[in-house]
Amino acid sequence: GRHELYQTTKCPVYAANGQLIGVMGIAHEISRYRENEETLNRQNRSLRLLSGVAHALNRNLDETGMLNEICLLAVELGGYPLAWIGEARQDEAKSVVPVAASGIAEDYPSTQVISWANNPLGQGPTGRAIRDGLPVICRDIRLDPHYETWRTSAINHGFNSSCSLPLRVSGKVIGALNLYSDTVNAFDELEISVLEDLAGEIGFGISIQRARTALANSEASLNQAQRIARLGHFSFRPGEDYWKSSAILDEIFG
Repeated sequence: GRHELYQTTKCPVYAANGQLIGVMGIAHEISRYRENEETLNRQNRSLRLLSGVAHALNRNLDETGMLNEICLLAVELGGYPLAWIGEARQDEAKSVVPVAASGIAEDYPSTQVISWANNPLGQGPTGRAIRDGLPVICRDIRLDPHYETWRTSAINHGFNSSCSLPLRVSGKVIGALNLYSDTVNAFDELEISVLEDLAGEIGFGISIQRARTALANSEASLNQAQRIARLGHFSFRPGEDYWKSSAILDEIFG
C-alpha cells in the first residue's frame, strides 16, 4: 500500500506561571504533495532527455556511436538505472539482440534470451513492443505475469518496473528502446508520451545514419566499377568556372 508521509510542527506549551507543561504538535499529511513533486521531476527529466537526444542525433556520424550515446543520456539525464536498445533480427528464432546499452549491469540485456516471436520468449515487454508496435509498460515486475521468464534476474538487479518502446525506420519496427526503474509504477501517461516522442526521434536518427551509409556504399561501388571499366565522370558548369571530376577520370587523363 501507499506509505503516508507527514510534516509536523511542534512547540512547547507553558503554564501561566511559566512552567513547561507539554508540547503541542500539528501534523500535515503530505504524501500527495511528495508524489506530485516526484512525478514532476520524472517528467522534467524525460524532457531534458528528449532535448539531449536531439543534439546526439546531430553529433554522431555512425549508428552504433549514436545509439550508445542515447543510452548514456537516458541514464545521466533521464535518471533511468539501465537503458538498452535491441534490434529485431529476421532469423528463425526472431531474436532480439542488444546493440547499445548503458547503466548499472549494462551486460544484463546480453544475458537474457528475448524474442519478438509469439512464443513464451516473446511475451516480455520488448517482444510485445516490437511485435505489436506499441509501448509496453510493466508497472510492477514482481507481479506482472508476462515477466515470469526474466523476473528473478530483473529483481536481483534492482529493477521494479520497465518501459519498452518500438523503434521505427520508414514505418517498419526494427527494434525497441528499453528503460528500467528501481521503483514500481514509475512511468505515468505524460512521461510515456514524451518517451514515445523520444523513440520517434531515435528512429529518425537511425534512418538518417543508414541513408548516409547507403550513399557512401553507393559512391564506393560506383568508383570501384569505374576503376574496373576504366571509366570516369565529371561535372562542368560554363560561366561559373566550375569543374569537378571523379578520381578515376583524373587518373585516366593524368
